[in-house]
Amino acid sequence: MPVCTPNDWIYHGQGKAKYYLFAEDVKAELATGSGTSMKSVPVGELWMHAGDCMTNPGAVKAPYSCSGNIYDITLDSQGEIDHIKEIWHP
Repeated sequence: MPVCTPNDWIYHGQGKAKYYLFAEDVKAELATGSGTSMKSVPVGELWMHAGDCMTNPGAVKAPYSCSGNIYDITLDSQGEIDHIKEIWHP
């Protein structure tokens, strides 16, 4: 959930850590810059991007960047991720 701060807004986790599965028809999006610039990608590409951002940011090539490892997700009625998008942050 985003929380406002004096300089910006940030996300804070809430509750206990939980593992989620991806729905069969998950929609995945990567940020391509500031604002609402997004590119739809296969979930595997998003997964690799997130891994590179956590372990090897130099491997991430334009138009993508590692912008804070922040992802907005929505769940379907079975509790699986049906939409995941990277949130761009400078």
